[in-house]
Amino acid sequence: MPRRVVTDDTLPVFLHVLDHWSGKLTWDRYRQHMAIRLNIRSMAPMTVQGHREIAKAFAQAKERIKRADQESVQNYGGTLESLRKELQALKTERERDRANLQALQERFANLAGNLYMIDCLDLEQVRKAISTPLRDMSNKGSMHGE
Repeated sequence: MPRRVVTDDTLPVFLHVLDHWSGKLTWDRYRQHMAIRLNIRSMAPMTVQGHREIAKAFAQAKERIKRADQESVQNYGGTLESLRKELQALKTERERDRANLQALQERFANLAGNLYMIDCLDLEQVRKAISTPLRDMSNKGSMHGE
């Protein structure tokens, strides 16, 4: 069975590389770069193209690079241009993080509402379970994937 390349641990690496990519961006170049970075021989096109978050970040990176190329024609100078690219990458990363946070907050609110609707549930046991930290799952791999 083939090894999963995009996991909960590697997804931030995939997204970080896109946020800071400069120059020509194609799926082939991106896959080759990530294969080298993750120390694997190669990866199938659908490994990255089929992943919803990576595909969205890829489209955002393409748009950012296109805008940066148009702005660089005005030739602001090396330092200023590199700072603008870094700022844009950080803004993109911040927006994605905000969207993820909003989704998690909504999921938590729904879960909390559903817990209070269960009549036979002891809320004190729920509070204890919530306050107990989760076991380290890094050695066992991802329990769910996309």
